[in-house]
Amino acid sequence: MKKFITIISVLVLGMGAANAQTLWVNGGYQLDNFKSKILGFNASDASNGLFVGAEYEYGFGNFFSVAPGANLGFTFAEKTFVCDMSIPVLARAAYSINNQVKPFVNLGPEFNIGLAHNESGESWYGGYGLSRFGFNLAIGGGVVVNEKVRLMINYSFGLSNIYKDSEASIKKDYLRVGIGYSF
Repeated sequence: MKKFITIISVLVLGMGAANAQTLWVNGGYQLDNFKSKILGFNASDASNGLFVGAEYEYGFGNFFSVAPGANLGFTFAEKTFVCDMSIPVLARAAYSINNQVKPFVNLGPEFNIGLAHNESGESWYGGYGLSRFGFNLAIGGGVVVNEKVRLMINYSFGLSNIYKDSEASIKKDYLRVGIGYSF
């Protein structure tokens, strides 16, 4: 418990020492990729869709920032609809080439909450043994232009098994390509 309180204290004090805060609103293309492994056989099923989201970036110096956020994703495939929320907490490193262009890379954990997964009129959550909650590792990058617009790409690797069965596993990856605007 002492370690937890110490970590939270350092984070709160660090947020107060942050010298730049930026609110970003993002949107773009999302690809959901369900990877399954059953009795030694591997399969993959991808769905295309859209995402919208926001993040609040806390800057520490000229190069490093932390960006917690939330994304709402909607993907569709034939008779399947998936809606989920992801909550990334990204560490970001950026370097300003000039006053107008700033490339960046980011890395961090992402927590996922399945809001709806409907296939042919049947809900997958609960009935098919899928868990609503998942944990991923997100990695990505992009470029900020004129400190207001950014182009980005992120890939989120599914680390947790979202299927409640000992003989099978299903993990969910995400690919997001989008554009953002800062306030």
